[in-house]
Amino acid sequence: MQIESPMLFVEVSQTYCIITAGKHDENQKFVILEKIFLQMEEINKDKFFNSEETIKLLKDNIEIIEKKINHIFREVTVILDVYNYFCLNLSGSKKLNGSQVL
Repeated sequence: MQIESPMLFVEVSQTYCIITAGKHDENQKFVILEKIFLQMEEINKDKFFNSEETIKLLKDNIEIIEKKINHIFREVTVILDVYNYFCLNLSGSKKLNGSQVL
């Protein structure tokens, strides 16, 4: 990871989603470049009811941030605010090309 390179964080909670882009400055302090707060009606009791609309909403807002700061993100840190969970399934339609899901 390059220090100058912006990082993307997506925090998902039961009622909201926060997409934040930021980077470290020359003093190693984290500076927020862009932040989008989304009210998520599709999320209820830790489940996405309409996953297609939710995915489109997240993609569109990440694209807005990428255009504003003129950077395309290759990695994302997902922060889940889930208190009661038994199983967490992550899936995608494309191969991960050697990347890991941690």
